[in-house]
Amino acid sequence: ALMKFSHAQIYRYLPDEHDQMEVYVELLPSANRTAAAPWCGWVLNLNVLTRVHRDDGDIGWCYDGVITDDQFEGGDLGLVQPGIVIPLLNGDFTVFPSMENDHFNLDYKGERCSFVFQTCKEFKSWHEDRHGWIDNKYMT
Repeated sequence: ALMKFSHAQIYRYLPDEHDQMEVYVELLPSANRTAAAPWCGWVLNLNVLTRVHRDDGDIGWCYDGVITDDQFEGGDLGLVQPGIVIPLLNGDFTVFPSMENDHFNLDYKGERCSFVFQTCKEFKSWHEDRHGWIDNKYMT
């Protein structure tokens, strides 16, 4: 239910970005669909504190959803280039281009889980020429 809701919200508010990412989901072998659509993959972070970084291996936008305990404090998401800090409370989510923005989360107290949905940039090569195998008779 969460992913269906998220998918609908991304489609509603970021239709162009949604369609750009959905292209890669449609390329998954054997007509499989990922539950993370319109992203191809996801990462589960349990009590992770990140330093400033940029996700150079991703394409498009990432989706970051947060689940915390009742005692949780802090852990805001910092985005360097726009110069903003976003407080993310239990159940909140944000969407941003993680490969274009240096980002990190601040110190926190309590238990924190985040779901980060993203698409690996290797899907660009798969989309273009199936990693060089486009002319192989067994590729569909």
